[in-house]
Amino acid sequence: MNDIIIFLKKPHYKESLIEINWKHFFLLILKYYLMMLPVTIVVAIIAKHYNIVHKPSLLPLYKKMLLTLILTPILEELLFRLLLIFNRRNLIVFGLTCFTLSIYYLLINSNIKLLIFAFSTLLFAIAFFNQGNCKLFLRNYFRLIFYATSILFGLLHVFNYTGVSGYLILFVPFLVFPQILMGFFFGYVRVTYGFIYAILFHSFLNLVALIFS
Repeated sequence: MNDIIIFLKKPHYKESLIEINWKHFFLLILKYYLMMLPVTIVVAIIAKHYNIVHKPSLLPLYKKMLLTLILTPILEELLFRLLLIFNRRNLIVFGLTCFTLSIYYLLINSNIKLLIFAFSTLLFAIAFFNQGNCKLFLRNYFRLIFYATSILFGLLHVFNYTGVSGYLILFVPFLVFPQILMGFFFGYVRVTYGFIYAILFHSFLNLVALIFS
């Protein structure tokens, strides 16, 4: 279990994956929840005090399960962690994902998200023709990129809450700290065991959250 602590202290770029160790895999899930339990309790108490509530899902159970256990893990891992191992295939998959989401948000008239994914598609096009430089950049600044993607992943979960306004915005990093740490764990699994196992790890954590929601 010290492996993840050592890695998170100084993340480094690597392309060689190791064979899945299922005992280690499930111990990672247990360790995450042991670390997050006290934080989650404190966050829940403070959130209740300031009337910050998690947005309820109005979807039927089967749709909620499809979204939570399959679609969300796949999309979030594609967008945030696929390129932690940089190669032509992963870059193309990332670009196609961004382009598809651009078309989707264009059709449903979600302008902000359309701009985000259209810009991401443009970045993909630039990266596609500068793959060597992009890979070198990732290698040289992997630690910063790893932390930044994990923190951004966590911060975006603030949109799952209502009541966060005014000075309460200062509370956001603490409010989403469980998701930020979750991003660190997902990233570790992705570069250690592979992309599919990051999705699986993500699904397991979402399943526990779904059960107790």
